[in-house]
Amino acid sequence: MLDIPAIGESYSASDCEANCCDETSITIDFEDDVDPEFDNPPTDIILMCFDEVPPMLDLDVTDNCTPDAVVAGMEIDNSNMCDGGLIFREWAFTDDCGNQVLHSQTINVEAIPEPEYTGPPADV
Repeated sequence: MLDIPAIGESYSASDCEANCCDETSITIDFEDDVDPEFDNPPTDIILMCFDEVPPMLDLDVTDNCTPDAVVAGMEIDNSNMCDGGLIFREWAFTDDCGNQVLHSQTINVEAIPEPEYTGPPADV
């Protein structure tokens, strides 16, 4: 009985003298052009200066070429709680077949609003 190899295994020619067979060979290339995907990537948000910035989370990746993975992101924080500013976050993943997924999040931290008088007295 002939053992058929699984995908990724090597195959050696059969002994055609003992098994009475005729073999031809073909080359089969498997290509994966499907990009991996992040599960539930965070969206861009706008925060007031006193809002708490959400923590930087690792993102789960689903892919058909590489076992599912977890990816840590990178963060560049150009903000402070008085003047506001931007926080940039980015996650990147490349599977074993060279397909890549990239996700970025921008967090806009608004500055402390200017103080306003309520009901100031009129000039007399």
